[in-house]
Amino acid sequence: MQQEVTIEVDIPSQYLNLKFSDLEDMETIEHGHADDLKINDGVFKVWLCRCDTYDGMPYDNAVTIEKYIDNRWVEVLMYESL
Repeated sequence: MQQEVTIEVDIPSQYLNLKFSDLEDMETIEHGHADDLKINDGVFKVWLCRCDTYDGMPYDNAVTIEKYIDNRWVEVLMYESL
């Protein structure tokens, strides 16, 4: 059984509300199954999803932010990039 845990995370402001066009222009660091890694500063990763709501995602152009916590990457935020 998976347990959900809530923790406060201070996400750097430059990673919030990134524009889709700016993310698309960034170099892709790594290709995931459905996402492209655009930023990796060692503490935070920013992914741009290649899928949309038609594919079952909650947003078109979804951005996922992960933080390195306790020796693993944890998803801490997802939002729609406009």
